[in-house]
Amino acid sequence: MLSADKCLPVDEERPYLHQVVRSVAAFAHRTTPQQAGVRLVSVEDCRDEVESLPARDRADHALDDERRQRLARLRDALNELPERQRQAFVLHRVQELTLEQTAERMDITVRMVSRHLSRALSYCEIRVRYASAEQMRALLRADEQRPGAAENTR
Repeated sequence: MLSADKCLPVDEERPYLHQVVRSVAAFAHRTTPQQAGVRLVSVEDCRDEVESLPARDRADHALDDERRQRLARLRDALNELPERQRQAFVLHRVQELTLEQTAERMDITVRMVSRHLSRALSYCEIRVRYASAEQMRALLRADEQRPGAAENTR
């Protein structure tokens, strides 16, 4: 806001900044690894380099355990998605089809693909934070019932 010399009323600053963050995050999600200049290779293609890496310490193993848990939660979240959201997610994010190609494959509009992806990503992002869908729902319900919760969601 400062660099754009943007002056907003105090009550509009927070929503504006939240929208900027959402826009930047959405743009980052649309960038594929290839567009970002990342070259993907299989472990088999670089087996010697992988095996020559130094042994890792306990902290690295703890991080690996955390990553495995997050991946397991993501897998569970994907399985919990409605079929069309899961299909859009897999086609676009896993198979790296464009929005247009995904829409064509699913026989729907690009706008609907975008909607399915948005809902799938939102659900997965929240769901990965919790051990189970039941825990997620219970904690979100408790948060909503907290006094002043409606004011914090604006």
